[in-house]
Amino acid sequence: MPSRDETGTFAQNLALPINTALRPILMVINFILAIRLYSIAVELINYVIVNVVSVNFMNASLLSPVVSIVIYVILIIVAANMCFSLAYKIPNKVALFIKSSTLTHKEEIKTGIASKVDPSGMGLHSSFN
Repeated sequence: MPSRDETGTFAQNLALPINTALRPILMVINFILAIRLYSIAVELINYVIVNVVSVNFMNASLLSPVVSIVIYVILIIVAANMCFSLAYKIPNKVALFIKSSTLTHKEEIKTGIASKVDPSGMGLHSSFN
């Protein structure tokens, strides 16, 4: 079985420059996508709020316009938080994926050696049985 260790520790050290190069690019792309997603979310919130407010909601009491504005502001803030939080979550997930792909190789080596160790502690199992 091949060891897949042609690059040695270079593969593990390559994750840092790749992460350094990809993170700003991904953040800019995600920020542009977040702006588009936010504009769609605001249009949806505006459409819903206008329809709710226009159905005699303003004539109910003196406090209802204030409540509707507070609900609108809360919805806009939540939409902004959710849309723009993707700008840093996605690069973190990509960096974790790159780092885990280099760490997986170390785990395969450890589990491969551990599976051949005799439980009695007397040495390695013979794999030629």
